[in-house]
Amino acid sequence: MSKRLPVILAFAFLAVLPGRAQTTIRVGAFPNITHAQAMVGKANGWFDKAMGPQVKVQWTSFNAGPSAIEALFGGAIDMTYVGPNPAINGYVRSNGEAVRVNVQLIKAVDDSHLWADTFDRKLTDIFSVESEVAKAIAD
Repeated sequence: MSKRLPVILAFAFLAVLPGRAQTTIRVGAFPNITHAQAMVGKANGWFDKAMGPQVKVQWTSFNAGPSAIEALFGGAIDMTYVGPNPAINGYVRSNGEAVRVNVQLIKAVDDSHLWADTFDRKLTDIFSVESEVAKAIAD
């Protein structure tokens, strides 16, 4: 939690600039035991305290990681707690028939990189690209 606090405080700083009205930060989490840190932080008001009085924390519960990531990418939430360890971070860009997939596996406890790779492929069979990326992550 302490390593994440600077990120939370950065949001709080941006939200309390002079002349700004109350800001809402939309946070996603899974209400289960494997994501207890986020639920304890919510229940104890730690996020609200860290954000300050000009920031309202609005929580949304998800039942699975893909749902939270879809909401994040779709702009329905601003941040999400995806679990204790490890985290997969990535993005996809395309240009015509070309696709680039950047993926990294991060050890969440200390933000160290366990693995990263970039896949530049032709977009002729997206399922083979998906399989290749998944296999590389699993290896």
